[in-house]
Amino acid sequence: MSEDLVKVYVRQWLSSNEERLDAYDKAMADLAAEGKTVVAMGQIGFHGDDGKADWEVREQRTGRLLASCHDTYDGFTAVMAEADPDGRWVSVDRLRKPPVAPEPIPGLPESLCEVLVEWLESHADPDELADWLDEPVEAMERRMRG
Repeated sequence: MSEDLVKVYVRQWLSSNEERLDAYDKAMADLAAEGKTVVAMGQIGFHGDDGKADWEVREQRTGRLLASCHDTYDGFTAVMAEADPDGRWVSVDRLRKPPVAPEPIPGLPESLCEVLVEWLESHADPDELADWLDEPVEAMERRMRG
């Protein structure tokens, strides 16, 4: 097994991830053009003894708070419906797709491919990776974001 095979696999993952991120960016732009607002929403605290929790809705692009409450889930959905009566909000969860690992390369153990994917998704440093692959760090950061 050579270092070249590992680099080929890493580059395949980077290309796949870049395609996924480009699709996300396009979906964000398309929704904005339609007048939709992409939001991150959900529970931000634990349920209290009263069965209620803190909930919020934030604009994904800016982080601006659009709605919040301390209520049950049903109360939260009622607040959302009131805050967005025209249904213009789209959950960012609908746009996010998980990374897809490339197929293992002949000559590269499948278990090594799995470890490489875990490293790329969780621990890889763009500066180190750019240096190792002899690519510009700016390009690496763009391909690894998200």
